[in-house]
Amino acid sequence: MPEKNEPDSGIFRFVPFLKNRKKGDILSAGNNSTIEAFVQDQIENPGTFNSAISKEDEMYLFALRHFNGNIDRACIALLTTGKQSMDVIRQIIQWKFKGFDRLSNLLDFASGYGRLTRFLIQEFSAQAVWVCDIYEDAVKFQREQFGVHDIVSVRNPEDFTVDKKFDCIFVASLFSHLPEKKFIGWLKRLYELLTPGGLLIFSVHDAAVLPPHLKMEKEGIVFIHESESRSLDGSDYGTTYVTESFVGAVIKEMTGKCGYYRGKRGLWWFQDIYVVPKDQNKDLGGLDLSYGPAGYVDSCVLTNENELRFDGWAADFSKNTPLREVDIIVNGRPAHHCLPSHDRPDIAVAFDDIRGLKSGFSCSVPAHLLKPSDMVIVKAVNSRSIEHVIRIGTLESISD
Repeated sequence: MPEKNEPDSGIFRFVPFLKNRKKGDILSAGNNSTIEAFVQDQIENPGTFNSAISKEDEMYLFALRHFNGNIDRACIALLTTGKQSMDVIRQIIQWKFKGFDRLSNLLDFASGYGRLTRFLIQEFSAQAVWVCDIYEDAVKFQREQFGVHDIVSVRNPEDFTVDKKFDCIFVASLFSHLPEKKFIGWLKRLYELLTPGGLLIFSVHDAAVLPPHLKMEKEGIVFIHESESRSLDGSDYGTTYVTESFVGAVIKEMTGKCGYYRGKRGLWWFQDIYVVPKDQNKDLGGLDLSYGPAGYVDSCVLTNENELRFDGWAADFSKNTPLREVDIIVNGRPAHHCLPSHDRPDIAVAFDDIRGLKSGFSCSVPAHLLKPSDMVIVKAVNSRSIEHVIRIGTLESISD
């Protein structure tokens, strides 16, 4: 691996672009070996990839709390969800426009600090990308880091004025936080900003993931005044669950028809994806998305046979893309691969999908081949070669 200050490594060439920020405000491949290992393994052109993560990023901070302060795991959670978003968007763009080169522009609305952007500009011109968020610092960070156009959002959709139309608008995890009036208002406002052949992509919490202590309202929407945000008013930004019938009715009201694609758990294996074309005569039947494999490493233990055994689960819940293998990579080199072989009824229940039943795996690597400081990646790969890193870190950190 290149050293931190190696000038020609490529991975770190964007680090000097950190404007108006104190040293230590940014996490990146330049100062974090786990991020570096992720970039080297998962990015086709690592030398052009900007891995900068702001320590003010609310999604990073949410993950940091979830992982009890583990910086590496929080960073990788942010990067893996960004990559999965990109894997899905790429397929939609290919289906609708036959590639990014046929796309004039794209708006990432409620974009945060660039979870998607760092991946998007690997395949699409930064000058054709607009990002928009309620946090001014978030869009400033993206402008400075990624060279994209920035728009500061507003609280109310009726006050949002933009003198531009977009071929594609992507909205991840905003409608999973809005009360009914703003849910409907923002959906209609963003649909108005599409070009005649444009496409709106957004995600929601479906009723299927409604916590058991909550009850769905007859209108098909539940809103509670709680979220991961540290500063937004809970009455404006909480947590929302909806039924497909509710979403479909809103789409029909704003389009005059009811043409949309719904991908169950299509984003991050938890939120549903909706794809709504401006041209309601567009045939959505040919859209066949693979959301990529999901999984988790439950433990890494030393066996009596002096082997390090990785136990966990991996599955692919997409329609036509079964899991191909689970790979263990050590210091950038393949060490072992396996397939799930035993039942995990808990996963089948959690995802409400029988394909999760035979998802348990055990992969073993001879202990003498590894040392505590080795960087280990465990990833799941499906039949379309879409990968998902389910654990990464030094062997010492993984086996803690």
